[in-house]
Amino acid sequence: MTRQVNFRFDKDADGEVEAMWLQQLMPVSKKAEQDTVPKDTPDNLQPYLGEYVYAPANIEIKVSNNNGELYMNDPYTKTDTKLQMNEENGKWELTISNNEISFETDEDGNVNQLTYYQNIYLHKGVLISNFVEETIEESGVDEGINKYYELKNANSENCIFNELALNNLGHKLLSSDKKTEAIEIFKLNAKEYPESWNVYDSLGEAYMKNGDEKLAIMNYQESIKLNPENSNGEERLAELMQ
Repeated sequence: MTRQVNFRFDKDADGEVEAMWLQQLMPVSKKAEQDTVPKDTPDNLQPYLGEYVYAPANIEIKVSNNNGELYMNDPYTKTDTKLQMNEENGKWELTISNNEISFETDEDGNVNQLTYYQNIYLHKGVLISNFVEETIEESGVDEGINKYYELKNANSENCIFNELALNNLGHKLLSSDKKTEAIEIFKLNAKEYPESWNVYDSLGEAYMKNGDEKLAIMNYQESIKLNPENSNGEERLAELMQ
């Protein structure tokens, strides 16, 4: 589509388009080297360490060493994540998402930029959150949840059920100051995807903004239990425990 956005269509065994793979590239320039390099940093990782910035989106990324492995703070999940080299394509994979990064060098061989690849896989159909949101607007959140299960039990081929769709709806409601509705959607998401750390992190945030500190603490603790690398959850939990 552009130099920063690529896509392809994937087909099923019958040749019918069933999904679209979308990739957005974001060049992030190196702002500064890391002041002090930890002694346990392998020599091959040292050039990557430092702070990177993408001014148009006000995004800053810090690449660091953690016990001899490469880590970065992901600007989209808001948590530190380990980077794992994919030998097949030469990119570093973020272990908690489908996204990737690569490092670029200048003429002298110095790392001066990283490229962030946001990879999104979109199945053909309508997100379940669209139907739920429409029903909430018309009849309230209880009916919205009933609509979710109605469509799920009907095995509707036109509906796309995934964790991210419900999570985005919850945050949309939360940003509109519809805290009660947001909490119910996040609770639904946690029930449907109990092994996801992110759903508990979002539910903890909603409870915190609603003044329910005890429930906020419980959900942040569950999120960190599932993902010990959830630095955002640790920060919020520390605030709540003060």
